Amino acid sequence: MKTGLLKSRLLRYSAVITAAAIFVLPAGTSSYVQAAARTEAAQPKIVQATADPLALDDQGNVWGRALQSISVKEGFHRTLLMKGKGLDKVKSVASGNSMAVALREDGTVWVIEREDPTLTKELVYVSLGDQVPGLHGIQKVILHGTLGLAVDQEGKVWMFESASRRFRNSIPLMKAQQLRGLDSIKDLAFGSTGVSFLREDGTVWIIDYPKSQYGFTMNENLILASTAKQIKELKGIVKLDTDSALSKDGTVWVWGTGMVATKQKNSFDTAVSPYQLPGLSEVTDLDNGGKHALFVKKDGSVWGLGYFTLRMGALGGEHPDEWKELFPVEGLSDVVSVSVNDDRHGVDADTAVKKDGTLWMWGIDTSATFHPKPLQVDFRTK
Repeated sequence: MKTGLLKSRLLRYSAVITAAAIFVLPAGTSSYVQAAARTEAAQPKIVQATADPLALDDQGNVWGRALQSISVKEGFHRTLLMKGKGLDKVKSVASGNSMAVALREDGTVWVIEREDPTLTKELVYVSLGDQVPGLHGIQKVILHGTLGLAVDQEGKVWMFESASRRFRNSIPLMKAQQLRGLDSIKDLAFGSTGVSFLREDGTVWIIDYPKSQYGFTMNENLILASTAKQIKELKGIVKLDTDSALSKDGTVWVWGTGMVATKQKNSFDTAVSPYQLPGLSEVTDLDNGGKHALFVKKDGSVWGLGYFTLRMGALGGEHPDEWKELFPVEGLSDVVSVSVNDDRHGVDADTAVKKDGTLWMWGIDTSATFHPKPLQVDFRTK
């Protein structure tokens, strides 16, 4: 969700980054056979993905997008992923707009660098960057552009800033600082009207953003100086996302100024109180990207709600979209997690991870191609 403070930051830092991949087979081998051989090789089992896309496998390796259009097996998504350089022993990844970080198994947090193809000959799109100082024993991390929040093993919350090596020397970065009055935290999320925190007892607390004539505006200093207040409507919660909460009974609650909660565009100055989404139950995972949200149900099906892109728009224009009430996403089954990327860089892409560890992707990819239905993503090794 965009805010006034971070909008200018993201404009400064955003960059379209790409990488290249090479695979060698005997001369004369057709591109289709080459693609099939690559696909049938040992494929990673994915356990987490973001719609950037970044993918984490069950061995702790992070995979990122390749640059060049190399043929893939028929019926697969045109996006290819390659193993990131130095990105191993990773527990989880977090991304937000132009930034991404890796939480490693030892509880440290590291910047994920995105290679610039005009400045490097590396074949890998992503690589391990520098460690974020002041963060230790971390269990959970989230990002909103360069601003991040982390939960340590004691349930305390820390705020920090990070940047890629190309910008770090020109940007004054905040050192990690602890947020006061917060303990026993197990999940957290940036939202449209504030930052929400989930305590071990299932209650949800929020630090509100200040409101002006331009809407709600995030301010790091005010977050550090403010005290969280409880959201009384939310109890028995097990997971948070942007302006969203998943209850232990499988129901979902939404709030704030986002389109999923308000069903309106550009409602930045009018927030709604938390309410339960009707007709939705047995949910096990969700992701609310701002324009639309995806929900995984206990039976492995995926459901969508909100504004969804219909097709590519004119060059430089917005992509036509329409509001859709709760509906099943066709072509998906046995899904365990989803990720929505509808408010970053103008790219509208969604991903789903299945029980078998395969990754599926649909929407608009980084090559400005619209994929209306989910397609499996191929992984490429050197």
